[in-house]
Amino acid sequence: MKKLFINILKRTREINFRPASEWQAIKDTPVSAKWHMKNYIIPITLVISIVTFLGYYFELNYLEIPKLHILLIAFIKTLSALCKAFFTFYLTFQIVQELSPKFEINNKNENLFKLLTYSFSAFWTMLFLAGILANYKSLGSFFIFMGLYGIFPFWVGSDILLELPPDKKNKLLAVSLVIAILVYLLIDWSFGFALRAAHLAGMMN
Repeated sequence: MKKLFINILKRTREINFRPASEWQAIKDTPVSAKWHMKNYIIPITLVISIVTFLGYYFELNYLEIPKLHILLIAFIKTLSALCKAFFTFYLTFQIVQELSPKFEINNKNENLFKLLTYSFSAFWTMLFLAGILANYKSLGSFFIFMGLYGIFPFWVGSDILLELPPDKKNKLLAVSLVIAILVYLLIDWSFGFALRAAHLAGMMN
């Protein structure tokens, strides 16, 4: 387990600061999309969920509200972070995969999966930091915005993994970014209703 997380930290660092060499290593490593899901995506989303729960739980403990209400809000925030981390990525991949013929991505869906996976690493890192600093909401929002840094490794990786011409690469980047933002906002909006209901229930008790 320790080795797994050391490898995750190393790959996250390298893909964001030295993307060209790391993308080449990813391309040259003959492992399936399932391997990346099991050894990168799922561990990261679980860690994000845990730190988010702890961040909000300890923040809310300073307030004079019932313990059950604290647990309910922390749970909703955790579920929200989990869905943002996993489904923003997964739904973006599924939609972009359906559109892949328009970008002339022929028989490279596994490389498309890898491209999106590690381009999301900056976003996942920022979700992790936002969860830890749950009591600094403005700073957390800033961290989420900084997740857009993933555009840079995506730009570099689309050349190496997909070998797209510049016009196709620009369109793929724009479409992927718009889809990811829309999915994220939809998830955030949906859980906003649940949080308002939880606050209302706490006020009525």
